[in-house]
Amino acid sequence: MIQSLNLHLIGGIERFKRIVAMHPSIDGSRVDADTMCEHDNPKVTMDWISSMPTMDDMSDWDKANLLRHCAAVHAVWSSQSCLLENDSSLGFYRLSASSIFRAFRNKQGGAMCGGMAYALMKLYHDFGYEAYIVDMGKPQYETHVVVLVSLEHGGRRILSIEDVLFDVSIANGDGTPVDYFEMLAKLKGLRHEEVKMVPCPEWAVQRDVIMRSNEVDQFPWIVLSKDFTALEGGRRMYRGNMSFKLYESVNEKAQRFKEFLEHEGYPRNMLYIYLFPFRVNELTLTELQSRGEADSETDESAILKRALLKS
Repeated sequence: MIQSLNLHLIGGIERFKRIVAMHPSIDGSRVDADTMCEHDNPKVTMDWISSMPTMDDMSDWDKANLLRHCAAVHAVWSSQSCLLENDSSLGFYRLSASSIFRAFRNKQGGAMCGGMAYALMKLYHDFGYEAYIVDMGKPQYETHVVVLVSLEHGGRRILSIEDVLFDVSIANGDGTPVDYFEMLAKLKGLRHEEVKMVPCPEWAVQRDVIMRSNEVDQFPWIVLSKDFTALEGGRRMYRGNMSFKLYESVNEKAQRFKEFLEHEGYPRNMLYIYLFPFRVNELTLTELQSRGEADSETDESAILKRALLKS
């Protein structure tokens, strides 16, 4: 159970490390979801959502990071053959956050970055935050999906970047929250040293992983436990560690994307995948071209338009 956190005495990476240190699932043991308390938000019925300690006293960014971390360690990653979204009767992209995490807990299947991002977006919505899914990259090389969540920071609204697959946020170089569009401008100017992942690219999130026995060698960027639990249908459930650093170093698609980046005049750094957004929620570039002006500053159309201008 997440115990009381004193988030105001520490900052930056140390703040996040303290969040993680108080969360027992990260040390290699499996948290029994039934032993965790429910949040008092009636919209959220997942029993692993704890009574988030004094959340009213936490900044929006601390709340967003804590929710992302809880979602990251309770989400189940799976190979393509074991995805929850493969079950048409389930209707994955119509499910609530509680239904998705219940399906994860019941070992019905897992998700990749897109499904996890959808689950986190729905969780943010349940806590009253405006949030969006952003698809980026080039489908012929590599793609990735993260969540943008609208936060109050420094007296203004920003869109914070939350990556639930690797359990990291994107921040300014000093560890403070960075707005999505400001990050894009820095990357466009080849100033990637002015942004960083929090806690860090080497940070490894541990979660359940479901795949089939003949798929184990296909994912060298996931460090799997030796032991596994046999599931029905020839599936296996492992414990796995995932980090952006290992993914960037050994994933074959990431290597192809870095070659593409080099050809385009960018550093061989996978942060630059953010410069190539092609969908926000369900709105694609093609759909945007046939759509009128955005009605607000933060709907899907406005986000994609501004992102494309930056990139």
